[in-house]
Amino acid sequence: MDRGVKAERLMREPMLVEAFVALDEYYTEAWKDSPLDAQTERETIFMYISALREVRAHLAQIAKTGELAASQRDAMTKTAIY
Repeated sequence: MDRGVKAERLMREPMLVEAFVALDEYYTEAWKDSPLDAQTERETIFMYISALREVRAHLAQIAKTGELAASQRDAMTKTAIY
């Protein structure tokens, strides 16, 4: 199975979607509720939020690249047939 297809399936997997949403909400609330003078804690929470979003963006990029590759493959196949 193509990497792009696998990434797309993962991004649509209900348990993974739920986990991303729940963790993003949890970390965002923890960051908002943390004391302003707790710089280390706030920075750590912000790193968690950033890492979570980077994983999601990475999967989205793999899915998009896979869609583009499939589209190009299809176009080449159609051109070769005619």
